[in-house]
Amino acid sequence: PKDIVTPKAIAVAKTAKPEVTAAIVNMLGRVADPAALPFVTEALGNADPTVRQAAAQSITAFGVDNGVKALVAKLAAATEKADIDALKYALSWQQSDAFAATAAAAIPQATKQGKIALAEVLASRKAVAQSAPVFDMLAGDADEAKAALKALEVLAVPADTQKVLDFMLKTESASLRKG
Repeated sequence: PKDIVTPKAIAVAKTAKPEVTAAIVNMLGRVADPAALPFVTEALGNADPTVRQAAAQSITAFGVDNGVKALVAKLAAATEKADIDALKYALSWQQSDAFAATAAAAIPQATKQGKIALAEVLASRKAVAQSAPVFDMLAGDADEAKAALKALEVLAVPADTQKVLDFMLKTESASLRKG
């Protein structure tokens, strides 16, 4: 029964080697016992990248209202490429409207790397309804603006053409005008 196995698994994972902890995190994700969510969420910040990746892959089993919000928050704060890649991969499987809205809402407060990654995830999911914060990224630095333009290739609709053209006419960066 979950009420016995989950607490014991968590107790073992807290003192185990990273490979064992990662395996336990994966198992907890397959079971998706709500009692394991705090531990799996905490594992997103583990010092070991193997554990963080296991948590990123497992936490989506807990649903949009739980796991996905935690993943989006971690991606918004992420700065390391390995973490960003693992989090983007885990989020790439989320297709609900709630997921896209959660990801879009995280963009304004995200790190530079987080903003870029969230825009890429929204574009990969073709979340057209969530393009507003990606448009706002055009006001950021050159890297953010370039990532926004790339994402807007997918997210912008015909009615957005004027906004994109206005940006292109205002920018002094030749590399941004080239796309």
